[in-house]
Amino acid sequence: MFRCNDCGHEFIDPKIKHENMGEFWGARADEAYGVCPECESEDFDEFDRCPVSNEYKKATEDYNEYVVQWGKEMICDTITSIQSEWGCDYETAKNFMLYMVEKCFDF
Repeated sequence: MFRCNDCGHEFIDPKIKHENMGEFWGARADEAYGVCPECESEDFDEFDRCPVSNEYKKATEDYNEYVVQWGKEMICDTITSIQSEWGCDYETAKNFMLYMVEKCFDF
């Protein structure tokens, strides 16, 4: 998925435009490039679907960066769920979650 930085439009694939660059050895030379289908801006970003939250997150060259962020969000959600289910404070919920992770993954 893509999101235009100018108009905010979200789209699956950019519209392809062709610009005539002249001729090359007697044949027409075109340059193809993507634009927003709504406003035809060339300024847009690609987003990837998060495998954890199923929401779209801005794509980055450093995949580990947003995997770590998803992990942090998931841990935070888990701690909040433990707190609300058991009526305990943050530290108790965090310590329980860490204990379970150790037991389940044999760290």
